[in-house]
Amino acid sequence: MNSFNLASQTFPLKTESVQAVLLDTVHNHVGPLQTAILDCGYQLLSCVQSVDEVFAAVDQYQPNCLLIHVGYPDVDMLAMLAKLDQLSPLTVIMFSQEDSPQVIQQAVAAGVDAFIVDAAEASRLSAVTTIAMARFRDTQVLKQQLHSTQGKLEERKLLDKAKGLLMQQKGFSEDQAYKSLRKMSMDKGQPMVTVARNIIDVFALLD
Repeated sequence: MNSFNLASQTFPLKTESVQAVLLDTVHNHVGPLQTAILDCGYQLLSCVQSVDEVFAAVDQYQPNCLLIHVGYPDVDMLAMLAKLDQLSPLTVIMFSQEDSPQVIQQAVAAGVDAFIVDAAEASRLSAVTTIAMARFRDTQVLKQQLHSTQGKLEERKLLDKAKGLLMQQKGFSEDQAYKSLRKMSMDKGQPMVTVARNIIDVFALLD
């Protein structure tokens, strides 16, 4: 099992099969990164040479890793990565000659999990990929937790608004409004948030 040593401590890292798509805008034919991918025993599903080909390759082959070799990650590439992160998130590793902190920050913000300055580092691809995949998994968990928290906050707002309308329009106390929402939820077999949304819509039509 791969491991990562830090301050004399060993942390096991989960390994998984790597099915990769390679975007290589530097080499028209076989380059060092493609060779490194094959030497690592990864499954190279497709090799494309332009940003415009990435979505089609990801959609067709369903990889779990996108490896990029680029001289300079321009605006179009960063926009593609940001869109990919929203629609089909996967581990993204970028090898580039660009070492500007601003560009690196922009790449990470667009969804890059590992940014390696100097393509010669492809010889360390196995360790880089393992760590990048672990980082990707952690990031996805955090995003799911954030989405869940935001959803619960939105539901709370809807319930509070519906209760407020019942209190205002029906003269209910807060407890009566809550019990009314709960009863309608049970009678209709619908979640309370759905009932709350319907109540808000009905009162909006009456205004």
